[in-house]
Amino acid sequence: MSVLDDEVFQGKKYILAVDFINLVASTTKDYIDDIASYLVLNNFDKEVSSYLMDKYSRVTRVEHSQSHDYDVNTRNFLENCHSKVILSKSISLRLINDLKGDFYYSYEELESIGCIKKLKLELTAEAARVVRDKVRQYDENEIHFIYRKPIDKPEEPNACQLNYFKLERFDIKTAACLLAGIEVRLIDENEGESLFAEVFADYISYKLMFELAIDNNEVIFDDDLIKSEDLQKYLFRIGYVLKGFNDWLRIEPAKPLVDVQLPVIDSSLSKTPKVNHDECTEKYEVLKKKYESLEKEFDEIQKQLTNATVELDDNTAASYQTTIGILLEIMKAPKGTEDKPAFPSEAAIIGLATEEAIFRQGKTSLENRFRVAKEALANERKKPHNLKRSSNSR
Repeated sequence: MSVLDDEVFQGKKYILAVDFINLVASTTKDYIDDIASYLVLNNFDKEVSSYLMDKYSRVTRVEHSQSHDYDVNTRNFLENCHSKVILSKSISLRLINDLKGDFYYSYEELESIGCIKKLKLELTAEAARVVRDKVRQYDENEIHFIYRKPIDKPEEPNACQLNYFKLERFDIKTAACLLAGIEVRLIDENEGESLFAEVFADYISYKLMFELAIDNNEVIFDDDLIKSEDLQKYLFRIGYVLKGFNDWLRIEPAKPLVDVQLPVIDSSLSKTPKVNHDECTEKYEVLKKKYESLEKEFDEIQKQLTNATVELDDNTAASYQTTIGILLEIMKAPKGTEDKPAFPSEAAIIGLATEEAIFRQGKTSLENRFRVAKEALANERKKPHNLKRSSNSR
């Protein structure tokens, strides 16, 4: 019997925060970011206490400032899980410091919290050890590189996209894969990999785009499916054109060329009505000139688009900034039956965008850009015509 048996036993009454989240994920089979959202929505950080343990197994309860009605360690840890561990079903032990998850929970306290009781976890040191061993083994066997061949020309469909063109209906995942030019199989096989968010960033963006479009009633998914023709029209409307899929929408639907009243033909007449050849020839020449004029105008517009630069005039820039401001409000506004926003805060949006590192957009740049966008939206709403519209809507 060791002289430290009692002290070590006391230490086993506590579970490392990262081990706790991995235990929940192993039991529920859910993603880490979804588990973090569940705990935040159920006020877990207001009911639980965090503890620190030194190398001698001495346990100390963390006391937070009176200005906080929640456990600060838990709140920060869950927010980091939600923004940094996306589409993964376990937290790598190498991420403990990055996630600030090097503190402990009491098994006894966890068992008394309502939202934890619902999960029916096996809250024991042995269960935590088994899950930790699985995570460690996964870390050792993890594939650190996912190969994916990039699309050279987005407007030219690859073989995978051509197969999607044959489908009559799409779910969100398949629609996102259509735009990304990848097989659904690749998503299913690699969702748990550490580099998934980096390698499949475009797929994640397209998936979020469709989810936001559904929330805003921009596109209709019936029983989580959308008809191919409806998808073609929606993608064309927002600027995504795939050759052989929805490029046909570039052609304006056929319309009557002239307003001609057709004569009513008496069916009792056996003779074929006479055709005025000169009149038809004259109309043909008029229409031909209109067609040539439109064709010339089309060529000019196409040339302007080809030579267009990325510079925006003041009105266009202001319009874009206002649009960004509106999107920020929508993404943080409660939606749906659970009355929960798509993103809990602007910091979460910036965190995800920074994590994606799209076009090297850093945290400071995004914060400044969002600030300008919100100011532009606020200024636009102060204009007389918008104030009148707001009062009428009430």
